Amino acid sequence: RKDGSTDPDGRQKQRRRRRRLLSLDQVIETNPRLRVTMERLPPNVKFLGPVIPNAYVRPSDCSSRGPYSSMAPCYTTKALEREVQRHDRYVVDSLAYINGFDGYAIPAYARAAAASTATIDMSRPQNHKKPVTLIILTINRYVPYIATVVTSLLRGHDPEYLMDNSDIHVINIERRPCKCDYHLLTELKSRLPFVAFSDWTEQYPQHGHIGTDGTARYYADQRMDYIRALEICARHGNDWCII
Repeated sequence: RKDGSTDPDGRQKQRRRRRRLLSLDQVIETNPRLRVTMERLPPNVKFLGPVIPNAYVRPSDCSSRGPYSSMAPCYTTKALEREVQRHDRYVVDSLAYINGFDGYAIPAYARAAAASTATIDMSRPQNHKKPVTLIILTINRYVPYIATVVTSLLRGHDPEYLMDNSDIHVINIERRPCKCDYHLLTELKSRLPFVAFSDWTEQYPQHGHIGTDGTARYYADQRMDYIRALEICARHGNDWCII
């Protein structure tokens, strides 16, 4: 201090801080995973806090999980593990919702669709447009994301609003052998009569020279699928087209 007095408490805090930082450096040096994490921090960010217990988990052997390879097959952090758990829970919850979308729920949407059509026929001009044409292109995914999209639509809107403001198309563009027909899509067709389902599973003859394997054929086919989807939007003539 300026008055010449000592500050033992301040010096002790500095010593404890130096010891904590030294111990952290030792942990980082002996833990390869934590060292890699530290090296990836931005230049202007420094990790000065103490190591949080169980913040990092060792990756496990994922070979027992089968042939499906996830984007995060081995959890490297607890945060990633929690996010994957939320993801999986939402997928399962969506499948349960679709499975419960039975005879009690379907009539409400069917009545709303019929009322929307009747209103257009009787009291609106023939060129009446809905705000949105929504086209969902889907394939036979290992993870059934089509269920989450449909569940979000049904849960997020009243039947009358959804039917009166959107034309919904679900189009199957699965062209891999033996994968074109799958149970979930058949189930959706039976439970959602107010959604227009289509199968674009045929091969495009103009792409025969590309071959059937690899991403080149997939991208070429997908360009044609998007053109056909835009043609559907043009036929509806609605204000917005979402593919």
